Amino acid sequence: MGIIFGNEINKLSRNVLIDTVTVSGPTTIFTAPATNKVVITAVELRCTAASNISNEATIKITIPTGKEVFAPQKIIGVIDPDDTWTFVAEGHSIVVPASTAVSIVFDNAATGTSQTLLADVLGYLVI
Repeated sequence: MGIIFGNEINKLSRNVLIDTVTVSGPTTIFTAPATNKVVITAVELRCTAASNISNEATIKITIPTGKEVFAPQKIIGVIDPDDTWTFVAEGHSIVVPASTAVSIVFDNAATGTSQTLLADVLGYLVI
């Protein structure tokens, strides 16, 4: 995690090789630091590799209590390398408690041979 100042939006983490075709359960993309709560303002997904994707994944971003940081969305059009999808906070946001994992959860896996995504988590510490 880089240097973060109070209430300034920063990249909190980057995670590689999130498989959208062979889904094995929630994938942690960020864990809030032990000393601070966090507000996630966006999660940017970028396709790093794909083969024969015929139906895009439906993804939500959650914390272990079951609260959704971002509701399920089908990542329409993310079928080729460098295609992107951005979950953006509008209106109500979830404050992620200290030491809490933020995960990608698949409501539906992508259909195709293979696909991997890179996830950038953006947000700020609650100070």
